[in-house]
Amino acid sequence: MMNRARWLGLRITLLSTALASACGSDGSRDLTPDAGGGSANLDGGIGGDVDAALPVDAAAATGGLRIVHAAPVAEALDIYLKDQPTPILIRVGYGQVSDVVRLPAGSHQLDVRVAGEGASTAPRFTSEPVTVTRDGSVTAVAAGLLGSTGAATAFRITALDDNLAAVPAGRARVRVVHDAYSLGPVAVDVGDDGSLELASIDRFAASAAAGIEVTAGASA
Repeated sequence: MMNRARWLGLRITLLSTALASACGSDGSRDLTPDAGGGSANLDGGIGGDVDAALPVDAAAATGGLRIVHAAPVAEALDIYLKDQPTPILIRVGYGQVSDVVRLPAGSHQLDVRVAGEGASTAPRFTSEPVTVTRDGSVTAVAAGLLGSTGAATAFRITALDDNLAAVPAGRARVRVVHDAYSLGPVAVDVGDDGSLELASIDRFAASAAAGIEVTAGASA
């Protein structure tokens, strides 16, 4: 049976990707919501920002990476580049979207540890390679159950290239990620108006990078 998800209903992550190219002096982008029509920002839409620990040297960084913690029973997480001693993000709690950290363009694997465990502790999970492109931005969504080996529930990190194209004034773009491990495919109805924006989205899948345009600042 198809589950029907109303706007902001189930434990589904909504990623706003109306993005500004401007970067802060620390190499991270502002995560403030944007109304469209010019410069834009990355806004996670599901929680507060968390700390970036010793971001990679901004002079060498050419692409952005942020983490969404959508694994419901996992504690706060520290994120490392594979086999590196210092985390790039610390204390990413469930429901939070991290700051954007700048990384050299290329392929990077991510080591995941429970916050505070330290680099001497074996990682709880190591991701598949995540590709960061020059001047691009990637959102990596952590979902599933940390420590699970079941195909339907296993912890995973899904890397999504952010759509950085401008949106019209007064509009925003969102992308839907189905991270509810206990549910099968769902449909998404923005505004509960009877018109489905997404007829079906599978568990741990994401909607198209083109996104869904909505009225900026509106709620339903």
